Amino acid sequence: MFSITDYNTALNAIGLNPTLVGHPNYLKYEKLWQRYFKTIVLPNITSENCSKIRVVLCESCPALPSGTTAHPHPKYIFNNLHLPISSTDVYLFQIYKGIKCGGVPPKGSIKQDVLIELVTDPKGPVIILDLFPFHGIKLTTTKRCKINLHLSSVIAVNNLHLILELCESATFNFAFATPPTIDLVKVECFMRNLYATKSLTFFRPTVNGGQGRSPYHNLLCNHVNARF
Repeated sequence: MFSITDYNTALNAIGLNPTLVGHPNYLKYEKLWQRYFKTIVLPNITSENCSKIRVVLCESCPALPSGTTAHPHPKYIFNNLHLPISSTDVYLFQIYKGIKCGGVPPKGSIKQDVLIELVTDPKGPVIILDLFPFHGIKLTTTKRCKINLHLSSVIAVNNLHLILELCESATFNFAFATPPTIDLVKVECFMRNLYATKSLTFFRPTVNGGQGRSPYHNLLCNHVNARF
């Protein structure tokens, strides 16, 4: 979780006004992810299934729809977990399709149950994490290029720590579900340097389909090849 100081630093690093979304709105998204981690991820990580943990790295929640001012974004994966999954949940749908080799959640499935199904997948727990704190903000190509230059200020390191402390001896497989303008080589190098003692494997998209589409191509490919 970014403190207000760290959040403002992250926004300034890519040329954004800290009042654009504001730390209180950022916290609305962060608290939803923290709830997901504490109530869905933690209870389902056991000594039996934690040897191989799979993490899908997304960018951040997209900008609010035109005419909407209320945060959190309705498409945020961790929002409204008590509701049935719908066409609005495009990012969760695509990640699920990638993990399940093209399968889709049964009609009427509750979002919380879909996330539990992913974290209890027989091939190893699947955890979803946003790399950056820019929820609800429209990120241009220029802003994303600046992200590549300021990774130490903008990556959600504290949340990565939570995941990497789940199991001391686990192999962590990371799959990127980010727009093609994010420099994945730089992100990978940053994470390897930061977690030099951990066993990390990275899978980059085989197709640059953009956030929401690349997870399907990336994870489906690796699922078929029994790698991710």
